[in-house]
Amino acid sequence: MLHAHPNGCYWFIGNGTEGCNGNPLHNGGFDFNDENILPGAALFVGLVEKYLKSAS
Repeated sequence: MLHAHPNGCYWFIGNGTEGCNGNPLHNGGFDFNDENILPGAALFVGLVEKYLKSAS
């Protein structure tokens, strides 16, 4: 994706796993940590706010 749009970026919020036997993403046993929803949404809102302030 970054080859198509080199000004982009990736970041990881971190979901954690249950010890060394946790299930990775894209695994049928993966269990998303719902406590990450608000911090993740706040991160996106902060990025949009910063972008809009710099664009004006």
